[in-house]
Amino acid sequence: MDANGEREEQLNRSLDDVIELLQQEIERLKESLETYRLSKHPKRADIIRWHVHTLDERQDALEELQALLVAQRGPAEVH
Repeated sequence: MDANGEREEQLNRSLDDVIELLQQEIERLKESLETYRLSKHPKRADIIRWHVHTLDERQDALEELQALLVAQRGPAEVH
């Protein structure tokens, strides 16, 4: 494998790692959101709005990274 191939492989692994971390964060935020939905916290509505907004941002970022990863791997490597 040449230097460019190694660099692409490292980039793909890094993207995989970031995607995994984003997926974990999304799950954590969903669980937290559900907890606040069931709570009687005085700022419940504001906290729920923040969670929904943050979830939307993270989901958008995840979709962008997944598309980038697919583009990086090329059509031959997509299953």
